[in-house]
Amino acid sequence: MAAFLLLYLSLLIFSLRAQAQYASIPSSSMPMFVKTPYLNAWLPYINATAPGTVSPVFYFNWNLGYTGLIRVDGQTYRWMGSAGSDNIPPAETVVQYISPTRTVLVMNAGTVQMNVTWLSPIEPDDWIKQSFPFTYYYIDIATSDGMAHDIQLYTDITGEWVAKDTSTVINWDTGETDTIVYHQVKAQSQQAMKEIDSMAADVTIYLAAVKAFNSSWQIGANHSIPQASFTSNGTLDNSKNTDFRAIDTGYPALSFSYDLSLITSTNTSVVWALGAVRDPTIYYGTLTNPQLRSAPYWSKASSISDSMNDFISDFPNAITRADALDNKIMSDGLMISSDYADLLALCLRQAMAGFEITISKDNNGNWNETDVKTFMKDSGTTSRVNAVDRVYASFPTLLYLNASLAGTVLNPILEMQADFGGYSSVGDLGPSFPAALGNTTSDISQTITYNGDMLFMLAAHAKKSGDTSLILIHYDMLKRWADFLVSSCLYPGSKYTTSNGANYGVEYPNMSNLALQGIVGIHAMSAIAEILGKMDDMKMYSGNASTYLAKWQTLAFYGDHLITAYQSPLSWSLMYNLYGAKMIGLDVDQGILDAQSQYYQLQASSAPQFGFPWTSEGAFVRSYWNFLTAATTTNTASRDVLIGQIHKRLFWNGTIDFPFPSTYDKNSGASNGFPGGRAGPTLGAAFAHLALNVPDKILTSSTNSTTIGIQSSQTPTPTPTPSKSSTAKRNNNAGIITGAVLGSLFGFLALCTGAFFLYKRRDHRRIYVKKSLFPNDTPTTSPTLSEENGWPPSRSQTARNDVLFNPMHVQPAMRSLPLNALDKQRDVIVLQPPMVGPVSKPPLTNSGSGETRNSSRTNSSNSAPVPVLTESSPTLRDELYRMRRELNEMRVSETHDIAPPIYYLGGEADVNR
Repeated sequence: MAAFLLLYLSLLIFSLRAQAQYASIPSSSMPMFVKTPYLNAWLPYINATAPGTVSPVFYFNWNLGYTGLIRVDGQTYRWMGSAGSDNIPPAETVVQYISPTRTVLVMNAGTVQMNVTWLSPIEPDDWIKQSFPFTYYYIDIATSDGMAHDIQLYTDITGEWVAKDTSTVINWDTGETDTIVYHQVKAQSQQAMKEIDSMAADVTIYLAAVKAFNSSWQIGANHSIPQASFTSNGTLDNSKNTDFRAIDTGYPALSFSYDLSLITSTNTSVVWALGAVRDPTIYYGTLTNPQLRSAPYWSKASSISDSMNDFISDFPNAITRADALDNKIMSDGLMISSDYADLLALCLRQAMAGFEITISKDNNGNWNETDVKTFMKDSGTTSRVNAVDRVYASFPTLLYLNASLAGTVLNPILEMQADFGGYSSVGDLGPSFPAALGNTTSDISQTITYNGDMLFMLAAHAKKSGDTSLILIHYDMLKRWADFLVSSCLYPGSKYTTSNGANYGVEYPNMSNLALQGIVGIHAMSAIAEILGKMDDMKMYSGNASTYLAKWQTLAFYGDHLITAYQSPLSWSLMYNLYGAKMIGLDVDQGILDAQSQYYQLQASSAPQFGFPWTSEGAFVRSYWNFLTAATTTNTASRDVLIGQIHKRLFWNGTIDFPFPSTYDKNSGASNGFPGGRAGPTLGAAFAHLALNVPDKILTSSTNSTTIGIQSSQTPTPTPTPSKSSTAKRNNNAGIITGAVLGSLFGFLALCTGAFFLYKRRDHRRIYVKKSLFPNDTPTTSPTLSEENGWPPSRSQTARNDVLFNPMHVQPAMRSLPLNALDKQRDVIVLQPPMVGPVSKPPLTNSGSGETRNSSRTNSSNSAPVPVLTESSPTLRDELYRMRRELNEMRVSETHDIAPPIYYLGGEADVNR
């Protein structure tokens, strides 16, 4: 009886922890090893299928050989993998849990309960750790009767992790350090920078475990041989078969086992690490001048074996960091709803696995740690690199986790086309990840979409991160994009369309949502100009945006809702571009917002099973647009309708077992064709609600604040709107308003006084601000590549005596690794004023507007015509802007003087995808 009470209490404790940190409802596909575009494995889980009867799959649904066995008092159970001819019974799955970083299966194997956990670390504040392409899986054990039992564990993988084509010949090997043993496998003939069946043809797969007296291994034998040996003896023979052969010739296995002996429970987890290594990771530049880029962890790694050693030694700290991130995300999500928190738990790993962070080397072969660029694969749909519309969809996750990371995604898009003198943003950096060699098409039908998306993302990045470098360097080019929008977006006609219309055959002239996208882009340009202190430009673009918005509201709103196109009064659409308007402060009429939200709610009764398509005449749901739309609603009922529809599909425990698609049939839930965005990063749109609550670090007149300047780098905890509104403390509003008015008045007088004295002393005072795209040098919460972060630990810190070799496995290293240097600086306010005013050296541009390129590109005078709006007479705000510019002149001694490399660009956009 006592033993059963002990088991009940342990399950209760785990359940209480799970309620705060995990989603615990069934889903048809669970993320397992989800870290990069090429380490992306999922577990089919239809109707709670026993994991001991199925194999995991690559996100395109290719089977991956992966086996897990547990031996209890001589009886073997299979906790993972397809059943063979050995008649090994599967372990019983009790319950599953999913958190943003982990998937947990609670299983019974005879008298033993085991928790099997797959952890894909998400490290937004440490880009070295985030770039390391490895994941953990680990097991915790307790006996259900309270008695000691003789227990052994086994795991293996096969060459199916290397290639879908099982006739591929593979090589393998085993190595070790002082503390770990590892296996590796790769194709005998690798092909650099090439995908075959969406898998990397140049990948090497590693499986690592702690070296211990009770561990054993085997490699190269047909997979049935080590499994049979384990089943019979509970151990392996530490042998290597060097008969290299095809994957399907016996399916050679890479195997490990641990003999835990007689135990009642493990006091620490039994851990393995699985990774997919490629170097270099990205081919960036032109065909004649390519640049091979690597993951940042290589700048600190002496070898991959040392990096694996450090990764496993860091496991206790990785758990601590994962707990903190999981709890934060789930707590923030529950402020919206439980369904929303479930979706966040499911979507984070999928979103982040689409990105590869990279750095370059200088001419001397040294790592250039300030040259950080991130590349996104449009996984599951196409293989486009940094596709603008897909980056736009995934952007909320980047803003929520670390807005500086968003800048590293935008940077290569801007840099590659910086010498293209046209008016259109490119649609991507190339059609075939991992080769980012440029967009070479000439179709311009999505110019409004791409220009509007880019301007919005750049404004949001600058405001949320505090980093103005991108908008400063490329200001002239951004103006050309905005000028085009001014000339074309209000009446886009049939010449321009969205990615929805281009790819799904549903096109209208004068689409309301497309016009709004352009207006948001114009307003974003006004915010960009204001951030940089270019007040004439700010007023011009702000005036255009306001005029166009007023006109748009009369054209697009009909009866009780916004219509798909101006001439289609019976149509309606998901107005997902209201999200950009909401984030950057475009003042859409509140009555229209309320009416549109109410309209979504009214349509719910006749909605398709799995949600609204992007337009009333469409057949397919694009879940990322539904996420963005939900974040624009003004009442909880309509918000919950939209979230509930996505929740129903993503947690649908029906007959669909592939990883979660971004596009699917509104009635059946089937993906749109093959593969329909399976496991794609666009589900980063799930974080749309939370991104809205990330505070601005640069405040502009469109921000809900009377302060203009740079915020502290400390980021308060977001406070999303709860499901039920609160009316408490309204009686304090009068005092708050009075205090705000008086505070603003005194603040303004203090600013005037300070400006006067500073102005008198401007020749005697200079403030130097170092500028760098790399996080430590910007006023933003980003990581550093410095070893101060504790990654990797020094060799002396990962020596054999750092790990206690007991039957359980890894113990914490002798010292605790700091989370990273960033955490030591969160209370420091770093001033980086807008880069405006006189400078000490001449600008590197003919126009002097800040775009640092020595080229004869077309300047703004060749841009699309801009309607000129009448400006009002100078106001008190104008005087405030003037004084701010004077202050900035005293602070800034130099502008960015390092221009990005020049790349050839062959065209503008590609719509035929």
